Amino acid sequence: MGLPPDEIAHISSGVYLHDIDKLLVPDSILKKPGKLTQEEWVIVRDHSKTGWTLLDGLEFLDTTRRVPLEHHEAFWGGGYPGGLTGHEIYVSARIMTVVDAFAAITSWRPYRKSAPRVSPARSCPSKAASSSAPTSARHSWPPTRNCAASATWGHRAT
Repeated sequence: MGLPPDEIAHISSGVYLHDIDKLLVPDSILKKPGKLTQEEWVIVRDHSKTGWTLLDGLEFLDTTRRVPLEHHEAFWGGGYPGGLTGHEIYVSARIMTVVDAFAAITSWRPYRKSAPRVSPARSCPSKAASSSAPTSARHSWPPTRNCAASATWGHRAT
C-alpha cells in the first residue's frame, strides 16, 4: 500500500488497542448468545468513544488512538460513532476494519460458530468494495460492503 513507516507503526499499535474499550463493556453483553437489546446496543456503540477517552492524555498515542475510535466507521457510511465516510476515516482505522472483520468471521462468537480461515474470501466476493475502503480490502482479503459490516462484532443484529 506504500504507507510510510510512522503510519505502519500506528497500525501496529492500533491492532493492540482497537478494542481496549471493551474492558468496560459488561461480559453479559460481550458473551450474550442472542440479539442485543436497544440499551445493550447503545453500550456497544459507545465503546469506541470510551477507548478514545481511555487513551486521552497519552501524547505518544495521539494519532494511534484514532484507530479504536474510528475502526467501526464504514467507508460507504452507516458506521459509528461519528458517522464518518470515505477518507474522513483515518487510514489505519480503515485497515483495522478489514482486520477486525476477518478476525470476527474466523473467530467463535457466542451467537454463531466461526468460519474456516479460507471462507471469508469465498463468502465475500472480490467484485465489491469493503466497508473499510476499497484499497484496504484489496490489499488484504476482499469482503463485500455488507459482509465486512455484518461480520464485525459490533454490527450483529439487534
